[in-house]
Amino acid sequence: LEHELQLDMESYDESIAKQKAEEAHLIVDGQAFSITREGVTFGRKSLAPDEVQGVRWGTAVLPGNPPLCVMTLGFTAHDPARSFKVLWAGTGGLEAERKRWDAAYAANTRFIVPAVLAQFSARLEQSMTQEVGPVSVTKDGVHMLSRGWLGKTKKVLVPWSDLVAHLSDNVVDLRSRRDPKVGERLDVTTVDNAVPGAWEAKKRS
Repeated sequence: LEHELQLDMESYDESIAKQKAEEAHLIVDGQAFSITREGVTFGRKSLAPDEVQGVRWGTAVLPGNPPLCVMTLGFTAHDPARSFKVLWAGTGGLEAERKRWDAAYAANTRFIVPAVLAQFSARLEQSMTQEVGPVSVTKDGVHMLSRGWLGKTKKVLVPWSDLVAHLSDNVVDLRSRRDPKVGERLDVTTVDNAVPGAWEAKKRS
């Protein structure tokens, strides 16, 4: 029994060490920014993973000498006063800034996004409508605009089996397989849960 307990403790220690290695600890605009298994912290604001209702992120490289890397991570809480956005523009060189972004992105998808996705799926199963930018996500599918002649539009339900979701260049492109007039483009840097919503679509379609 003592040997088994020792193995369990060693396995636990290895698991904790691995999680610690996956954490992100950065300084952004003079404030500490970290993403760990306990949650996300920026300056004096912090949220546990299950307190994050919505998340958004993205990067852009603006031309210049040196090029300017602009990175965005946003975390939305049920209480708007607790929500915050982390935005930084780095001129430390593309490789250095990519490493900083990769660390934040990896920690975000490791520790925060799974909790957001779990809540997103649970609310759908409870027949609750989720607003993701201009689209309404339900248990039965996604309500999006159908664009007709003379600029006329109406919102229609696209069942999960008919939905195509594609992510490219900070944009989630949602389309109906059957009707090319139905679709939306979501900016992942400004729309909460655009990427988690796309992942949910791929899982259900």
